[in-house]
Amino acid sequence: MYLNYRYEEIGDDNFEKLVVQICKKLFGIGVQGFAPGKDGGRDAKFHGKAALFPSTACPWEGITVIQAKFTAGYNTSFSDPDFFKEGVESCTIYKELDKVKKLFERGELQNYMLFANRKLGGIAEEKIRVLINTHTGIPYENIFLAGIEYIESCLEDFSDIPDKVDLKPSNFPININPSALSEFIQHLHQGCEELSKELAGKIPEDHPTKRTTFKKKNELNNFSEATSNYLLGKYLSYTSVIDKFLQNPANNEIREMYTNLVEDFQVKVLAKIAQYERFDDLYNLLLDIIKSRSKFLRQKEAQSLTHIVVFYMYWNCDIGLVES
Repeated sequence: MYLNYRYEEIGDDNFEKLVVQICKKLFGIGVQGFAPGKDGGRDAKFHGKAALFPSTACPWEGITVIQAKFTAGYNTSFSDPDFFKEGVESCTIYKELDKVKKLFERGELQNYMLFANRKLGGIAEEKIRVLINTHTGIPYENIFLAGIEYIESCLEDFSDIPDKVDLKPSNFPININPSALSEFIQHLHQGCEELSKELAGKIPEDHPTKRTTFKKKNELNNFSEATSNYLLGKYLSYTSVIDKFLQNPANNEIREMYTNLVEDFQVKVLAKIAQYERFDDLYNLLLDIIKSRSKFLRQKEAQSLTHIVVFYMYWNCDIGLVES
C-alpha cells in the first residue's frame, strides 16, 4: 500500500530526518543524526544492539552506519545508471565503496544500511549487496538497502513518524504524474510535421484569433497581464496547429488521451489554485514539476513542446477557472 507521500519533494534535510526517525524505531533512541564523517561522508550511526532490526530474535550488534541518498527526481529506482550500474565507478553506489571499506577495516562499522527515496527491485538489491560485500568485506547479512517500499512499510507500522518530520500529502504543492503528457507530446511531435517545422524556426503567418474570453479568464485566475501577454506572444501561433492535430479523425485515440490528461491536470490545479495569490506561480510550478519528473520532457525540443502544450491547455480553457 502506497501512502501517497511525495518523497522527491521533501528535500535532503527532511529526508535525513525521516530516516533518523525510522532508525530510532528500528534500533533505539540512541541513533545519532546525520553528521559529516572522517572520510567526507555524511552518516548517521547507532552503537549497540538493535531493538527490532532485522528481528528481535537476531538483532544487529555493534556499530551500524546509516546513509541517506535523496533525489528530487520522479519515479526513480536503485537501478538508474547514475545511481547503480555495474562497472561504472562514477555512479553513486561505487563512489561510497571505498569510504565504507575504510570504516569497516578500522572497526568503525559492523553493519551498513543505505536508504534512498527510490524503488528497489530484487535484482538490483542482490547485485548491490553482493558488490558491497565483495568490495568492502562486510558480511552480506549485515548489509541492508531500504527503498521506497521499505520506507512505506515503516510508516505504516510507525504511524507517528510523518507528524514528527512534517510529512503530509497536503504539504506538497501539486501532485502531477507527467507520463501521460510525455506520451501525448511524443505523439504530437511524431504526427505533427507542421509544428515540428515551426519549432525549427518557421513563424506561421496565420495567427489564430484571440479568444474574446481570454482576458476574463485571466481575471478569474488572477493571471498577471505581463505573464499572459508574454505567453500569448510566444505560443499563441501554435494553438491552431494543435487544434487541427486533435480534430483529425485519424487521431481519435490521441484526442481521447489528451482529454483524460487535461481532466487529471484540471482536478489537481483546481485543488491548489486557492493557495496561490497569482496563477503565474501555479502555472510555473506546474511546468517545473512536469520537467523535473520526466527525463524526456527535459530534452530541448520536448521542453519547447511542453511549454506549448501547457499554454494550449490554459488558452483552450482546459485548466484553470472558467466562467460557468
